[in-house]
Amino acid sequence: MIADADRFQKISSGVQSIILAVAVVVGGGWTFYLSKLTLEPRLELTLEVRQADLNQNSGHRVAIGELVVKNVGTGNTLLKFGAAPIHLFRVGFANGKEARDPIGTFDFESPQNPNKKLDGLSCQVNANNRASFAFSVGEAGLYVVSVTAARGKNEAAAVVDDSTQPAEVDWAIERYFTLN
Repeated sequence: MIADADRFQKISSGVQSIILAVAVVVGGGWTFYLSKLTLEPRLELTLEVRQADLNQNSGHRVAIGELVVKNVGTGNTLLKFGAAPIHLFRVGFANGKEARDPIGTFDFESPQNPNKKLDGLSCQVNANNRASFAFSVGEAGLYVVSVTAARGKNEAAAVVDDSTQPAEVDWAIERYFTLN
């Protein structure tokens, strides 16, 4: 009877060790999966444009704009501005359809040096960042400004690897506004 008890204890000890090892591996895999899943930046972009209150006798109208970026996700990212990320179009209508006439492209201004372009914004979790721009146009009318920026390198790679995400790897926003 004692031999059976010793044998049972050895077998149950071995089974316990195997179950514990499997549990550790499964728990580690689940933790890795959740950490990969939860460290994901999610940006909310807001584009604000207004006409500057300047002397309009010069015939030029100046618009001042600001891109506000808030990271509401769980991971940090870098929003990279390429060459001339701001595109300005004059909006008209032809045959009942919107027609856009390109006016120009612009860069964001560095807050430290307005004569230097801003290359990107570091987007920390739960933080707001701002990037400003200004431009002058000659005619009053309806305009649209669009802004594009590349995602950070790691984030873009993750999107490309994940077939459930669209292949598009740029952030984009546009805003219609009028100049009087």
